[in-house]
Amino acid sequence: MIKYYMHQLKDLRKIRFVSMSELAELSGVGTDTLYRLQRGEEVTPTTLKRVAKALNVSVGRDEKGIYFYEEESTSKARNSLINEIAEIAENVPESSLKQVRDLLQTLRENVRVDSHHD
Repeated sequence: MIKYYMHQLKDLRKIRFVSMSELAELSGVGTDTLYRLQRGEEVTPTTLKRVAKALNVSVGRDEKGIYFYEEESTSKARNSLINEIAEIAENVPESSLKQVRDLLQTLRENVRVDSHHD
C-alpha cells in the first residue's frame, strides 16, 4: 500500500491525472481548502472524505499523520490495466495514435465521473 500524506496530495493528483480545479469540482471542496490540505494544514474530516471519494481512495492515520491510500486490489487492477494499455500502444502505428489518445481521454473522463457518482 502506498500512502500519500497530506503534503503529497499533489503527487496523488498527478498519478490520477486530476488538476486542482478538477478536484475542487469533483469533491465540492474549494481550491483554497485544497491548497491548505496540500500544504499539510488541518482540514475537517468531511473535507478529507470528499477528497478521498473524488480520488477513489481511502483515508488513514498513523504516527506520521493523515494519509490517502488506495486499496491493494484496486491498485493491482489499475496497474495491470496500465501495463496492458502500454503493451498495446507499443504496437499501434503512428497514424492511429490520435485515436488511441482520444479513447484514453474518454476513458479517463468516464472513470472520474464513475468515481464521483459512487
